[in-house]
Amino acid sequence: VQSSLKYNGLRYEVELPWKNDGRPMEGSYGMALKRWYLLQKQLNKDSELIIKYNDIMEDYLRKDYIRLVQPPEMNLRSWYIPTFITNSSKKLRIVFDCAAKVQNESLNTHLFTGPDLISPLIGVLFRFRERPIAVTADIREMYHQISIHPEDRKFQRFLWKRDPTSKSPEAYEANG
Repeated sequence: VQSSLKYNGLRYEVELPWKNDGRPMEGSYGMALKRWYLLQKQLNKDSELIIKYNDIMEDYLRKDYIRLVQPPEMNLRSWYIPTFITNSSKKLRIVFDCAAKVQNESLNTHLFTGPDLISPLIGVLFRFRERPIAVTADIREMYHQISIHPEDRKFQRFLWKRDPTSKSPEAYEANG
C-alpha cells in the first residue's frame, strides 16, 4: 500500500490494501438496495432527518468526495456499500457499512486492517493526572482527505436518491 501512495495535486491517493490481490465478489447491489429502502423508511419518519442526510450528501458532491456513476460504468464489477445513520443530539452522521456481508463476504473481508491506534482509556485518564492541560482534535471528514485510486473506486459504491421525485436510487462512488 505504501508503494501506491502518491500526491495528485490536491490530496494523497492510495490503493485499497487488498489481501492477496482479492476483490469482493459481485452480488452486493441487492443487499445495498434492501438496506437503502430500510434507511428510507427511517428517514421518511422525520422530515428533518432526510433534509440533514441530503445536505451531507450534497456537501460531499460539492467537495468532490463522491460522484455519480454513469450508466456505461454500471456494468463494471463493483461492490455496493450500504449506509446507515447515527443521530446524536449534536449531529447526524452517515456511516458506510463496509462490514455488511453478502454470502459471508464483505468489503472488509478482502482488505487488510490497519493497526489499532486507539489509546486505552486507563492510559488517557492517568495522563490527565500528569499534566494540567488536555488537548483534543476534531477528525471531521478525515477519511475523505485521502483520495481512492481510480481502479478501486468501483468497490466503494453506494446508493442515494438525490432527486426526491425519482422512484429508485442512483449509484454513487467514493472519490476519496
